[in-house]
Amino acid sequence: MEIKPFTLHEKFAEAFQYKFALKTIYHYTTQETAQIFLTPDKAMLYCTWAKALNDDQEYKIGIEYALAHIAEEMHLDAETASEVKDFMKTIEQRRYRMPWVMSFSGVQDKLSQWIAYTDRKRGGYALGFSFKNLENLVGNIVRSKSQLYEGNSPYILHLLPCFYLDYASKEAMSEVQHFFHFLFVEYLQEFVNKELGISNTQEYAARIASFICLFAAVIKHESFKEEQEYRLVIQLVNDAYEKEVEIIGGKPRIRISKELHTDTVAKLITEVWSSPHGDREVLNSVARYLSIKYDLKVGLYSSNVPYNGR
Repeated sequence: MEIKPFTLHEKFAEAFQYKFALKTIYHYTTQETAQIFLTPDKAMLYCTWAKALNDDQEYKIGIEYALAHIAEEMHLDAETASEVKDFMKTIEQRRYRMPWVMSFSGVQDKLSQWIAYTDRKRGGYALGFSFKNLENLVGNIVRSKSQLYEGNSPYILHLLPCFYLDYASKEAMSEVQHFFHFLFVEYLQEFVNKELGISNTQEYAARIASFICLFAAVIKHESFKEEQEYRLVIQLVNDAYEKEVEIIGGKPRIRISKELHTDTVAKLITEVWSSPHGDREVLNSVARYLSIKYDLKVGLYSSNVPYNGR
């Protein structure tokens, strides 16, 4: 039986149903980037290189956790465990083979998000994306590319919630452990390996290393727990696609699908929140102008957070 595209997402959604009950998730960003999203002939979904994120050290934390537990969790022999570590070093050296992510928050008007992702003086916006529509869109993109874990697809795409390493919280660590077991045992070991088979130790180790990168892409430090973050994650599997890297806002980014119709992206957005800082009148006016000009079906809101950015 062939592994169907988007299988990981579907199996994950079954195991973690409570994580998919959100109606809207929010992308906090600057004025300039928000205007791109709200302009149908320019709108795009893009992911940022993990090493260029505001919280890039968290990727390292996720890697360290996985390497510390993977051998015991998957009952790996010494040779395979050593090969996994070697492949992780190779991925580090090849840089762009690390994950690329686009971040969303489950909270609509959060001070920490405004401070971290908008301009301190000019402010910005929180764009509310329909979770269900985004989920369906990602699934359609994946299926259209006939995405498999081995094949000619340029990248693997996922939509997943983040998990938080909070060693003082039994609930938080239970979630991390549940996800870790699901990803490496229930999905990789019991499903992917059985369907695709394993020809040698190197192939097995390379596959495990790829999943460690995915795990690390959605593991965050406890201090970020209030964000309730979700991420679109791209893993490149085709060297040629590295040529598609663009510098947007001073950071390396990759468009999720260059074939994606721009008006489709704009229609994913159902809410636009203006930041509490910056010129509120200008922010609100720009959002109103764009919604009228492009006939966007969005709710327009202004932050209730008492913060002026000074």
